[in-house]
Amino acid sequence: MKLEELKNRLLKNPKFRKEYNKKAPAFQFGMFILHWRIMNGYSLKRLSKLIGLSERSIERLENGEKV
Repeated sequence: MKLEELKNRLLKNPKFRKEYNKKAPAFQFGMFILHWRIMNGYSLKRLSKLIGLSERSIERLENGEKV
């Protein structure tokens, strides 16, 4: 089963869909940060120093977690 097929199957469950939709904005923001960091050649350490956040905080943002 492909990942997209699994996602579509899981989204048929109302409880799963509710949680997925609640977390989607944080996940999308995290993917944006991760993509930007990689495309611009920044390591976690370098970005951490640039913006004044710990490497762990940046990892959490990239994973869509609360900081």
